[in-house]
Amino acid sequence: MAHKVIDRCKETTSTTGTGTLTLTGAVSGFVAVADSTSGLTTNGDTSWFLAENGAEWELFLGTRVDATHLARTTVIKSSNAGAAVSFTAPPVVFGTVPAEKISTVGPAFCAYRSGNQTGLTNTTYVKAQLNAEEFDTSGCFDPTTNYRFTPNVEGYYNFQWSIDCRGTTLTVGHAQLYKNGVVHKSGIWAASSSSVAVSAGSATVYMNGSTDYVELFGYTAAASGNLFNSGAAATYLSGHFVRGA
Repeated sequence: MAHKVIDRCKETTSTTGTGTLTLTGAVSGFVAVADSTSGLTTNGDTSWFLAENGAEWELFLGTRVDATHLARTTVIKSSNAGAAVSFTAPPVVFGTVPAEKISTVGPAFCAYRSGNQTGLTNTTYVKAQLNAEEFDTSGCFDPTTNYRFTPNVEGYYNFQWSIDCRGTTLTVGHAQLYKNGVVHKSGIWAASSSSVAVSAGSATVYMNGSTDYVELFGYTAAASGNLFNSGAAATYLSGHFVRGA
């Protein structure tokens, strides 16, 4: 199953009412919804469509049921105030991309540690208390209490992070990206060089735009003096919206 955008897709239907559309063939010069090359080729595939019958129209996420049936899974907009339209005559359905899917702009941020974070428990993952920001376009990062990023737009986000781990006779440092309180992605394991180990990583992560959050955690193994070094180029987490879901 996959989500697709189908070029030059337009097909007639035989359906009235609010139910699943029965597909009856491509309009001349266009491809069918279930075109074997560029259409919804597998049951469960999805795309965006507009069904239209004169002044009646519905913009929706459609799901292939089979080669001749298209479910109107999620209504995005319609001539019925955003609700499903009860078509009085069979509509023509064609592929499109909703404007909101093109114009969506999500948040971006870069947070870092200002002042060394000391008193770390040895050989234990500790949250990096990123208490300063270079930028935070939508105010989605909390630099004072929870030190976490909770985006306000659903979609896929790319994150980059680094922790500058230090301590007396430091042997290793490690950084991990946590999602919703659980480790989600790991950075590189960094061996010590002169009691310094910098661990970095990057990952693209789906976020639901309401309750999902990410945090940065670090691990140090040292004889004493375990700390995360401060500075925008030393211990930081940055992220930005890539695309909608």
